Amino acid sequence: MDRFDRTPKTNSEDEIVIVPCMETAACRVAVTRAYDHLISSGADDRVAFEAAGKVYAWHHPEVPSSRVPYVIAEWLP
Repeated sequence: MDRFDRTPKTNSEDEIVIVPCMETAACRVAVTRAYDHLISSGADDRVAFEAAGKVYAWHHPEVPSSRVPYVIAEWLP
């Protein structure tokens, strides 16, 4: 994928369109930063994951909330 390719990708299973984010994209950086800071502060993994999901959803309101955990799970350790 070209690093500037922001072409929406269609998931043929459920026809949800998700725009891929580059590793340096602001949304991806914000999601991983939120998760890392909460974990390093002693937050429970589930709480940190949910907060990271809210950050992603803020950046990508077009993505259905049911898909958010699947997207961010690929980015987090």
